[in-house]
Amino acid sequence: MHPTQLYSSFNALFLFFVLVGLRRIKRFEGEVFWAYVLLYGVTRSIIEILRGDDRGVFVAGVVSISQFIGIIMAAVAIAMIVRLRARG
Repeated sequence: MHPTQLYSSFNALFLFFVLVGLRRIKRFEGEVFWAYVLLYGVTRSIIEILRGDDRGVFVAGVVSISQFIGIIMAAVAIAMIVRLRARG
């Protein structure tokens, strides 16, 4: 068993510092928001792997619903970052 609640708290603190740093060097409007969506989706999916309780199996008995939502969030964030970066 892993203390995933603590991991989530440390993850939030980590994301805060990353986003504060990114805010200083952002290149386009919305970059910080979409970076948050991307990083949260990825890190939440990783933390979900470590949970010891029933996570609700969704895809092929491997991916939970939370992981699936995190993957979708990350994919949408990547698409938006690419689109906004190209727009300038």
